[in-house]
Amino acid sequence: INGEYFVTDQISIAPSLIYFIPRTLFGDIKFKQTDLNINANYHFDSGTELDLYALAGINFAIVSVPLFNPFTGERSNNSTTEVGLNIGGGLNYKLNDKLMPFAELKYNISDFDQLILMGGVRLILN
Repeated sequence: INGEYFVTDQISIAPSLIYFIPRTLFGDIKFKQTDLNINANYHFDSGTELDLYALAGINFAIVSVPLFNPFTGERSNNSTTEVGLNIGGGLNYKLNDKLMPFAELKYNISDFDQLILMGGVRLILN
């Protein structure tokens, strides 16, 4: 889920909620991650429907891994929350006043350092 609120013609606040598809580590143990991001985007004026922007922001990552103790047979859930910084950029295509397809590449600096390439349709909130 991704939205964007324009503070000025060139600066916007872009909150997003990202649910990553669970990954099977081994057996029936699945790694799950959900990210909440709040980015500030600076839009470069291109004069066309294509809109290039740079971004910086904060990331809250919630990671969960179920654990199994083979000696006791007990199952438990280990989860942690990490805070990180986002840097990157992207490209919007202004489809209309409310919807904007986008592609974005950002790097998350945290204990879960990761490069994220994503795309979708952004909802314009104002």
